Amino acid sequence: MAFQGCPGVATLSMEFRDISTGSFVGLNVLNFWNGTTSVWNANTLSNLNNVVATLWNEELKATVASTVQLFRVYSRDITVPNGEYAEYLTTVAGSASGDRVPANVTLALALRTAFTGRNYRGRIFLCGMPLSAVVEDAITNAYRTLLIESWENWHDALPAGITHVLLSRVFDGIRPTNAVRTPITTYTVADQRIDTRRLRLRRR
Repeated sequence: MAFQGCPGVATLSMEFRDISTGSFVGLNVLNFWNGTTSVWNANTLSNLNNVVATLWNEELKATVASTVQLFRVYSRDITVPNGEYAEYLTTVAGSASGDRVPANVTLALALRTAFTGRNYRGRIFLCGMPLSAVVEDAITNAYRTLLIESWENWHDALPAGITHVLLSRVFDGIRPTNAVRTPITTYTVADQRIDTRRLRLRRR
């Protein structure tokens, strides 16, 4: 399949691991726009990694169990094929008390933009949630509020030139030459039920 990029966009991955065993817990993939159509280079990617990791520590770690750590952040430019790459290692742990849910258990955080329609909605499947946030098969109202407020604060703290965007690789049923980027404006949890996704488990 032909390369499908997006001018000025970098794809960033946050890898989470269990602190005691070092086992893989999950991966969150986010996309960021630099506000231009220019490529991200190694220096700007390194800065992006550092900013996202720092703000995760400041705004999001309270949503993750203390037995889970943000282990690695890495990003690459997708403006061009074979874009530059940068990696950042960290050992910041979550601060929610207690153990985590199993690695294949997740919750969908909904991403909203200023526009309506399927092309302008997305989601992130969160990992490392604390067991204390789950009652039967759903998260508590208090944890839902914490998630939304934490992600909103994270979003608002992003500096100029680093915009969290939704990346649509299929738009109106067509795969365009370049993926379509749309800035994310809000985060919500539309369904408080947790679910299992076997694809979250790293293949052996």
